[in-house]
Amino acid sequence: MPPPFVRAYNYFKYDADIYILANRPTWTARDRQNTVSTLWAGSDVIRLHYQDAPQNAGPSPGLPVNPNLIPVLPYTVADVQSAKSTQTLPAPHVPDAAENDDEEEEGAEPDDEAPAPGPDAGPVDQAPLPEVPVQLQVEEAPALTAAARGVDKLPYDFWPQMPWSPKPDIPGMTRADRGNDEMMDAWLRTKPLMTSGEETQWHGVKYLGSGGYGAAGLWVEVNDTDVITDVMVVKDAQMNASHFRDPAFWRNGLPQEIRIHQLIEERRSVETEGYLPEIFIWYVLKALASACTLLQLGRVPQRSQENETQEDVLLPGWKPIMHLDIRTANVLLNLGKRERTKKRGHKGKDEAKVEPPQKRARLEPRESSGDEEELEDWEGSDWDDLPVKPVLADFGIAFYSLNNENCPISDNPEDHIWNREATCYAPEHQLQRGPPWVPLNEKTDVWGIGSIIWSLIAHADPENGPVREDIDAKPGSEIPLSAQRKRNRKVHTRYTTLNGQIYLPAISYSDEIKNLARACLNWDQDKRPTLAELLGEARTRVCRPEAKEELMDWERFELTLPDDVDEFEIGATCDIRRRTPGV
Repeated sequence: MPPPFVRAYNYFKYDADIYILANRPTWTARDRQNTVSTLWAGSDVIRLHYQDAPQNAGPSPGLPVNPNLIPVLPYTVADVQSAKSTQTLPAPHVPDAAENDDEEEEGAEPDDEAPAPGPDAGPVDQAPLPEVPVQLQVEEAPALTAAARGVDKLPYDFWPQMPWSPKPDIPGMTRADRGNDEMMDAWLRTKPLMTSGEETQWHGVKYLGSGGYGAAGLWVEVNDTDVITDVMVVKDAQMNASHFRDPAFWRNGLPQEIRIHQLIEERRSVETEGYLPEIFIWYVLKALASACTLLQLGRVPQRSQENETQEDVLLPGWKPIMHLDIRTANVLLNLGKRERTKKRGHKGKDEAKVEPPQKRARLEPRESSGDEEELEDWEGSDWDDLPVKPVLADFGIAFYSLNNENCPISDNPEDHIWNREATCYAPEHQLQRGPPWVPLNEKTDVWGIGSIIWSLIAHADPENGPVREDIDAKPGSEIPLSAQRKRNRKVHTRYTTLNGQIYLPAISYSDEIKNLARACLNWDQDKRPTLAELLGEARTRVCRPEAKEELMDWERFELTLPDDVDEFEIGATCDIRRRTPGV
């Protein structure tokens, strides 16, 4: 998506991506992301260059030309962290001639490139690189004569230019071989044949399936302790002889399937990091646990009170409130720290800045609407600086129990349960056939919190709620965890829930966050953690200075903002049609 954007960062990322795609064709998406993040965090020149772009609300200003800060070699994850901690750019990487000695084939001709400078050679100056304009112009190629088109010679002009890469040493799988376990295992033991980057840490771990045009497998990248750091799907597709010689199956010197993937990749104006950062999930968990604790006790205990009983911290006269509808659709994100200015009408640049309502609400008392509860962090005013706050909304089915005065009939749960299957809710919230009755209590809301954490980990929000991922599970036939099934009554483990069998993003998160989500979603209330336990665990993860720094870097979350985010800001001009008096 081209400009305009609401953030200066996205203007820079848009320009940088276009430049890198045009001038660094061998870089991967991760190379681009690391480089963009490093430059934005470490370069005052770049941030100053783009700071007014959102207010101008026009086309991108283009990359700074002098100096051009896009390096010859991409920055790394370590460089990103260094730039964020020092607010300066790390030294650019330089090619090392000895880097690939181990992988040179025997008898290969030596390269004519100059050797890398020695340790005392000092920094290597980078020549300024020409700026690539935002709107790339494609020049029309001149007409070719019959001789120039190479009709009577090989290689055909629609093939890649010579020399070609050596034929890869991989088992050639025919369609018949794709059902052969031995052949599939041999294929998974090969390198993924990436055009750039280190391949030795990538390993094929699972054969995913095959179709009429190839086979696909799952490759994972691991570190030295075999912890997975990245994942990708590799497709093995072999063109038959007739397609290989038919220009209809080629585009721009590449098989058309590969070229189409390139074009789609080039249209990504905003690259995400792949998966939602785990610290953000812990933050959402802490916010939800804080909100539900407030509903239960009338206040949220300080960390020093975590070992006290509920009776000790319960606000006198408070009746515990159950929300009962904690779902992703009912958790909003309040951009409370966004300070926006916008030129309106004929006003000039000196127009006074108008504080958005979220910011003014922190300065002035306001009456609660009764329909939402802001999820404060309750750890001190420092946390008000965070740019995004979860907000728990929709109290339409929330309740607190009546005083029953020893009456044998209780409103909880009979007046509040669904008399039908509704698997997006906790098991006790639907189809109860008492007595005995299972009351709706804080553990019911704990199940709801678990369902949201499950969705954030799985990067999915099934209509029927969180589902099982048994070994025999297939996409489209999953069993909801809250369905009336015998197997659901057992404690959830990594063999049944959030194991990556169907929802692949789950493998990118720690066992700690996944185990907590599994426990929240257990069938029996007694097997779920308490709100106090959830809050204590989340505080341990979130209430650290380094965690706050990560949360402040909210561009990483790539949140999608509505196009009209500024349209109805306090102080904006609104074109409305007045109602007829008396109507």
